[in-house]
Amino acid sequence: MLPNEGTATTLPAFPRLILASSSENRKMLLGRLVQRFESLDPLCHETPRPGESPRARAHRLAELKARSIAPGLENCLIIGSDQVAGCRGRILHKPETHDRAMADLLWSAGHRIDFWTGVCVLDTRTGEKRSCMDHTRVWMRALTRAEIERYLAQDEPWSCAASFRAESLGPALFRRMVTRDPAALIGLPLIGLSRLLREQNYPLP
Repeated sequence: MLPNEGTATTLPAFPRLILASSSENRKMLLGRLVQRFESLDPLCHETPRPGESPRARAHRLAELKARSIAPGLENCLIIGSDQVAGCRGRILHKPETHDRAMADLLWSAGHRIDFWTGVCVLDTRTGEKRSCMDHTRVWMRALTRAEIERYLAQDEPWSCAASFRAESLGPALFRRMVTRDPAALIGLPLIGLSRLLREQNYPLP
């Protein structure tokens, strides 16, 4: 008789992992860390608060997104994340249109953009939440209107904060970048998230 023959094997019951986001980039990045997870659209409004700093807003919205889908979910780790870009005292939102993207890139050309990317992991078993924040700095080249026009025609970054796609042609606009986590600029800091998941005893390499 082989060892354990005829006996049931009990596997560890790890919590479900849920990403509170509809972002394809965040899904792609999380897929680098784990094979199995679910994604749900966050059920909250991302309305800014008067006088709120980019860092504070990213922190608040990351937690708000995670908590918005938590009711009714059991045995889950919920990941919420939000990114806010600021340049010269102005928050650079998702432009949605060509004209707004042009205006944002003209505003940031030759200057530094600060990207604050917050992550919150909420454990629905205990109500405990853990958070981290990434600060990535991008120095933009001195861009001409013609260069910006060529870029927008190719990348169409209407849904991207600061009006460029970091995962595509966006780096062609950069002069320099300083970051602790290259994935953060795309939308989800994998180094920080890995630490938060390990702290929750979620199995990672």
